[in-house]
Amino acid sequence: MKSLKKKGKGKAKAADKKSTGKGTFLKNKREKLKKSNKLKKTKKTASYSENHTILVCGERDFSFTKGLIRHRKKREGIVSTTKHSKQQILEKCPKATAWLDSFQDVKIMYSVDPANLKRSMSPTLFDRVIFNFPSSGDQRVHVNRNLLRDFFANVGCFVKSAQRGGEVHVNLINGSPYDKWDVKKVAAESKF
Repeated sequence: MKSLKKKGKGKAKAADKKSTGKGTFLKNKREKLKKSNKLKKTKKTASYSENHTILVCGERDFSFTKGLIRHRKKREGIVSTTKHSKQQILEKCPKATAWLDSFQDVKIMYSVDPANLKRSMSPTLFDRVIFNFPSSGDQRVHVNRNLLRDFFANVGCFVKSAQRGGEVHVNLINGSPYDKWDVKKVAAESKF
């Protein structure tokens, strides 16, 4: 998987990393990629300490947030967002009910569009902003590039500067169609 880290003014650096979440939505895709040997084991490089404030964008079933809490051993300082309503989440993933109930100190926000964070949230500076497996739900490459382009265009007012240790992580699976999204190029085009 790839992670983008904000490094300096207007630059993004890609780093291979594993996701700490165990989302069910890509399980079959991962298994197929493992069998085809396209999913490579990569070294974990991301740091999510208990002192970091973290914004998680684009949650689907909140399994990443659950894993993040387990990794950090602390709930405070996490804001987890989804583009879906609470009703849609509970219908699509019944397991989320128990998880959401256990997230007492995590701020959960529904109907937040990662491509237009400014419309849904007031700008707050986080140490880490994570867009975990972004997808428009459409298989067309240009649609997903546009999603990433819009995300990069407005995420800057939600992350601390690189000089202050701020990082943006975009996690993708290595392989088709994700490698065609050109995430580094899209970040650069967005002046990120």
